[in-house]
Amino acid sequence: MRLFFLLLILISCKQNNKHLSELEKEHIIVYADYSKCSDNQVFYLFDESNNILDSLDSSLSDQEVRILSQNPKRMYISPSKGLEKFKTFYFDKGENKLAIDCKKDIDSVKIIGSKINEEYESLHNHNYGINKALLYNYELIRINNQLIQNSYFKKDSIQLIIDKLKSEQEIILEKYLLSELDFFEGKTSSYLFVDHLSLLISRSYAKKHIDRITSIYKNLTPDIKNTDKGKLLKERIDVFYKSNVGSNISNITLNDISKKPINFNNLKGKYLLIDFWASWCVPCIQDFPFLKNLKKAHKENLNVISISIDKDITSWEKAIKKHQIDGFIHISLAQNQALRVAERTFSVTGIPVKILVNPEGVIIGRWRGYDTGHHLEIKKLIQ
Repeated sequence: MRLFFLLLILISCKQNNKHLSELEKEHIIVYADYSKCSDNQVFYLFDESNNILDSLDSSLSDQEVRILSQNPKRMYISPSKGLEKFKTFYFDKGENKLAIDCKKDIDSVKIIGSKINEEYESLHNHNYGINKALLYNYELIRINNQLIQNSYFKKDSIQLIIDKLKSEQEIILEKYLLSELDFFEGKTSSYLFVDHLSLLISRSYAKKHIDRITSIYKNLTPDIKNTDKGKLLKERIDVFYKSNVGSNISNITLNDISKKPINFNNLKGKYLLIDFWASWCVPCIQDFPFLKNLKKAHKENLNVISISIDKDITSWEKAIKKHQIDGFIHISLAQNQALRVAERTFSVTGIPVKILVNPEGVIIGRWRGYDTGHHLEIKKLIQ
């Protein structure tokens, strides 16, 4: 009898251990080695939306952070709540060990036990030269944006420099995308691919390479396709094809500022320019004079639908009055409780974005960002 109870206890322990093991598979476990830290310091873990998930305290040597997750996770670690300085890591499910030296910069932090982060570091090294060129370009744009605020300098001349730098930036970013695709070619079980490409696919330069992106995606294993980012990438690929140049405009209905339903298909017969913007978006506001002049020049054969992604309806309404753009059809995605319409229907994940539809309801042009070159292309297509 005693032996029987011992066997029951042993079986129960094994079942509990198995249950715990299954639970651990659903968690990202993070702990740190503070052996090189003499002073107490706190490090914060942020998710990809810059929200604080948890913190690591060097005074707690046996601290363990558990984050419930079905998939690997991109996170940022920073010594401050403001993310002034941070380092990006990819954490695998299961145990991930951080080696932290409090006397050194955050860039010295290493992660041990994460295969996906090893792949991320390999990708970073693969793109090193392009990353360096991109950072240099960003810095030049930042400097010129500061100069344009100074009345001592000619704003038109500086704006031309900024426009040229942004055009160069698009070329560098496309090189970055192609370099990433070269890196991921033939990798059938890369979560890093679906995480990165679910972001990059929304860029204007990605449309030229959509077939190659789709080809790499199709060769992925089912477990990667069924992850959160795998499903998101598939959704964005599908939307991209539906909202690309040559596709028919989606048949959707949204309420305008006066709550009148606007069916996009009912606007056939005239050109339709859809402008995605927000009250806080400076490049969007820079486009308003062009849009107003365009509408004035083509008032008989052009409708302009202005779609705001503002979450605050009051800010949206104030911006319409402030910038005197009341001649457009105004739609707020917040007012329609349809904030994901832009992403799901029009593949818009950043603003400003403009989509031009011909009188037959076919998309004939698509542009992202502020660029005077876009204005010339839009005018040419309407004329």
